[in-house]
Amino acid sequence: RNYDEVPAKPSSSVQAEEPMTLKKKRVLVVGANGRLGSMVCRYLLRNNPQTEVVACVHYVGEDSPTSRGYGRLSYEVGAEDGVGSIGAAWSAEDRTATFEYADYMKDYNLQNLRLVECELLDPVQCTTICDGVDSVIWCATDFNGNQPRAISGLNVAFLFRAIAAPTKGRVEIEGLRNLLGGLKTQQQERRLRQETATENDVPKALNVVLVSADPDAFEDFETPFGTFNGLKREGEDIVTNEFPSLS
Repeated sequence: RNYDEVPAKPSSSVQAEEPMTLKKKRVLVVGANGRLGSMVCRYLLRNNPQTEVVACVHYVGEDSPTSRGYGRLSYEVGAEDGVGSIGAAWSAEDRTATFEYADYMKDYNLQNLRLVECELLDPVQCTTICDGVDSVIWCATDFNGNQPRAISGLNVAFLFRAIAAPTKGRVEIEGLRNLLGGLKTQQQERRLRQETATENDVPKALNVVLVSADPDAFEDFETPFGTFNGLKREGEDIVTNEFPSLS
């Protein structure tokens, strides 16, 4: 849905409702460096010029050789469309790639993009990145299709996390619960700070969009924590039943 689309005027017998809009809102996209999350960021920036987009990417560790970087996100939002340069291949000291802003990028609205790193299995970090957030779009997953990301991509960092903390290796469940818990905490604190505001000044609700998987989209299989489809349905249940005030 295009939230900037002008809604049809209601008939005189029906009381007009306040139109939905993302103008002057802060939207947190979780899993922003993934295939879907990066395209969501691009869409929000291009179609909602008055919306702040907070792109949440997975935190691996400082100077970690297993870090994937933000290449997919950078490409999708158009940050690499400017005049680029890279250090000489034979230079061991400076191989850094840089991209200079160009006038034709003005409609990309990159000034509205903020990038944050977060370990979704850490509830404190999840609460921190939800500060001031109006809406959340959850695109994060531990799977590539229906394969565990650590196996499909031979990602040492994800594989280590799964082995080191086998009971907390499910971003679909623990990560989602941490993020929604942080969002609810920030929502409550936000309302307390606005006790003196009028009712119209207080946000009526915080919106959550969970990207899941249709039961027939992928072949089901067993994981140490249940079936693939079972994990997806459990995530949906968390949003609708454990955090109804957010959804």
